[in-house]
Amino acid sequence: MPAPLPQPESTVPILVLSPRYSEDSRVLRRAALQVGWHVERLGGWDVPERLFLRKLIFSGEIGYTPVVAHKLSWALLDASPDWLPSLSWNYRQRTIEWKTLADARQLTSPAFIKHATGKAFAAGVYASGADLPQTSQSLSKATPVLIAEPVHWEIEFRFFVLERRVMTFSSYWHGGRSTRLSDGSWQAWPAEAEETQGFLQTLLADPTVQIPPAIVIDIGKIRGRGWAVIETNAA
Repeated sequence: MPAPLPQPESTVPILVLSPRYSEDSRVLRRAALQVGWHVERLGGWDVPERLFLRKLIFSGEIGYTPVVAHKLSWALLDASPDWLPSLSWNYRQRTIEWKTLADARQLTSPAFIKHATGKAFAAGVYASGADLPQTSQSLSKATPVLIAEPVHWEIEFRFFVLERRVMTFSSYWHGGRSTRLSDGSWQAWPAEAEETQGFLQTLLADPTVQIPPAIVIDIGKIRGRGWAVIETNAA
């Protein structure tokens, strides 16, 4: 069989990376080059005009991505901030409430607390509302937060979804540790991978669940309860 003809230069995808040299960015760069993509690492906050009309795939940090998206006139797709608590119990398997920072500060028992629309303070389990980090003190009392009961996640997977179809996925956490191997790949367990795919397919097929055209969905297994949605991330 003859080798496929090379793509015209203007149609070759370009993976655009932020200036920060992280291990993730290095792994993505290697993978992109292996499939014949070009790779461009930005040197600052500007996007070269020569890239504007090319097919770009961008990967960067949460604070950097909106700047690049604005310069390229891109829209960042994400679920609504109250998407997770609005899911039925079958999909979340734990109590999650949409509250304000003022409500969170009144808590007297342990709870998982997360800024609902950003990362102004570290998400995590806090012994009480009084233990919220200093970085939250300057925020408005009306700041929206998600408050959830603490649970133990046994394994966690990340799915990249386009038009309700899974494009790719991998595990990233299992038994209290990262599943990344020394070669940059991610370890997986066939039985659990099959189970989590089945759970997600049920979610994606549910017409009552609103899902953006492109989204990243994290799925995990809660000890003693089963599979559940952990959170979503912008795509």
